[in-house]
Amino acid sequence: TGLWITPDVTGESPPPCDSFTIETLSYNEVIMFGGCGPEDNVYFAKLRKNTVHWQKISKPFNSSIPWPSARWDHASTIISFNRKYGIPEVMVVLGGDGTPDCWLLDTHRKAWTEIHLPDIAVDRHVHSLSTFCLGPHCIWLVIFGGRKGIKYLNDTCVVKLVYNDSEWIVNEVMDSEALVKVA
Repeated sequence: TGLWITPDVTGESPPPCDSFTIETLSYNEVIMFGGCGPEDNVYFAKLRKNTVHWQKISKPFNSSIPWPSARWDHASTIISFNRKYGIPEVMVVLGGDGTPDCWLLDTHRKAWTEIHLPDIAVDRHVHSLSTFCLGPHCIWLVIFGGRKGIKYLNDTCVVKLVYNDSEWIVNEVMDSEALVKVA
């Protein structure tokens, strides 16, 4: 109709925050993580014509279940193009201000797994992160720029992930210098 509407909001919506990431899962579903607050909950939102329904997923209290720490200024991306091969859809969360690590969230099981990467890939914040599909069982995570402390970065880092035996495995990590040698 060309008119703006104010949708009804149901469920448990996120608190006011900034510096979070939000990714598209389907034409009407998004996932949000992190943000100043600090916030370590995951929020799923289903969008309908006149409604937005939020679902909050939190780490169980006093649990040893793997879960990333609260963060902001991180980056995220979705690995979803492999579903037809039986590979689960995951959100990748990388870095952030004071959080030099990388986590994968299985969006169906709502379970986190940490993958270990060298500091060159994860010790950064306010950076970009994208996925590039090399095949049904192989992707590149392409990381660019950001900051390390107060130093601005202008480097590119590529992480090759391979899906094998029901898990994503780090196959290779290339920094800007290694990428120049390959080219």
